[in-house]
Amino acid sequence: MYLRGGQFFLVYFSCTMLLLIILWPGTWAWDDLVTLRNIQHYNSFNPWQHILTGLYQDIMLQILPFPGGIILLQNVWISLIVAFSITKIESAFHIRRLKNWILDILLKLIPFFLPPILMYQFSGYRIGLYIYLELAMLVVLVCGAKDKREWKWKYVLLLAFLTVIVAAWRTESIFYVPCVCGAVVLIDDKVLPSTKSIVCVVAIMTGYVVISLWQTYSLGNSSYRVISLLGPGAELVTVADKEKDMSELEAIDKVLDINVIYDNPSYNGEGLFWETGVVRSEYTVRDYKKFQAAIVKLAVKYPKVVISERWNLFVTAVGAKGETINNVAKSVEAFEERDGFNAVNQKTGDRWIAQDPVLKRARTRLIYMLGGDNPHRTRVIWLQRLVWNAIIPMVALLY
Repeated sequence: MYLRGGQFFLVYFSCTMLLLIILWPGTWAWDDLVTLRNIQHYNSFNPWQHILTGLYQDIMLQILPFPGGIILLQNVWISLIVAFSITKIESAFHIRRLKNWILDILLKLIPFFLPPILMYQFSGYRIGLYIYLELAMLVVLVCGAKDKREWKWKYVLLLAFLTVIVAAWRTESIFYVPCVCGAVVLIDDKVLPSTKSIVCVVAIMTGYVVISLWQTYSLGNSSYRVISLLGPGAELVTVADKEKDMSELEAIDKVLDINVIYDNPSYNGEGLFWETGVVRSEYTVRDYKKFQAAIVKLAVKYPKVVISERWNLFVTAVGAKGETINNVAKSVEAFEERDGFNAVNQKTGDRWIAQDPVLKRARTRLIYMLGGDNPHRTRVIWLQRLVWNAIIPMVALLY
């Protein structure tokens, strides 16, 4: 298995290094550069992109102290995870190999070369590494249960560690805590004895709570949580009856300026947050709790509004409309502009070594190709709907 894993690692890592030479110093774009800047000046770990993102980048910079170094090391970890995952799946599910071992390896590596994956795998965004940690967690759990051999302690602790990181690093992934804990409890005692099962569950729950509390403390206020409610909240304010729903609107107005929402009907929640002064600067914890309760009451009263807003956001986010916001254009701009607002030197300063692209023109062309865009900023919509559409691989996995 180690020899087989080594083959996958060498082939995949070699390919990613060739891509990194072209994409050097990576597909940095926006929020990931903000995190990098905060770490660079020892300001904070930038908890808006999660405390773990800043901590991870900081640790990588201690090893290779320049942005491209983070991406290089990130692809080392990713290549190890890819090799581990494929070899474990092959072994657990007895997947046949082709006689031509090179062709066999290349075919099994195809899913890891999809454009959306590569665009973020070479960026400083957390999702680039996160999806691979998520894959590793699922492989450890599923293949470990299928092997029918008793888990060693290191395997138990590996699952606990991966679950804590995956569940905590993205807020919406909290469901992994009960799901993985439940799966661990249901695994046969011969594979996972009760003592190891209990330790695993306790470690997962404790680790998740500790990181979540650290994240909440680092955020300092409720603004991050407010923006998560602003999407459906703005829609609810728009349809709410000003007389019948007066008490709920008054509670919301303590946190959000509802007149700003009325005056900007074309803005969604995110647009309102960043482009207007919709969030009031001074509100108490009590005001925020009443605001939450008011949103819930209106959501129960107008469920179709919430469902419609959430559905439209989902369809856009998965790429079905070909309008998914990605890091393509900004990644090019970051290195095309020397003094513009998006330029790397404006975001982080000219303090990093090996900061400039090696093959600038090839880098630009490859990024646009991966993004389904072109230098004229005109999206190829049908290509976007095909390549950046998450529904297609989801359906394929279900099949």
